[in-house]
Amino acid sequence: MRADGAKHLLLRTRKELDLRRQADVERFFAEHRPQYVFLAAAKVGGIEANRSHPAQFLRDNLQIQTNIIDAAQRFGTRKLLFLGSSASIRASRRSRSRRTACLPGRSSPPTSGTRLQKSRG
Repeated sequence: MRADGAKHLLLRTRKELDLRRQADVERFFAEHRPQYVFLAAAKVGGIEANRSHPAQFLRDNLQIQTNIIDAAQRFGTRKLLFLGSSASIRASRRSRSRRTACLPGRSSPPTSGTRLQKSRG
């Protein structure tokens, strides 16, 4: 984005801004009032972590997206782009352009929680 001329990017690490905490997200949006938001944040950990803690991944990722979407709406963000993960789409599907292609059939156990969460964004 910088290479394309963007000058005012508001980037934060997880340590600087915990997107799971609603109060922190609200404070950030109140202070900076971003006009454009590119939501690519998510808790990730790989197949074993997803398999071992599916509810934690689901909860954390739903908190992140809910906090951002809510704050963006309440603080006047003009555009919000929510980026999903390819892990949320069944590998056997060839067409990824239709929304209905994202959740047909059963998912593999390691990605079930992530797949469900991404479909809700």
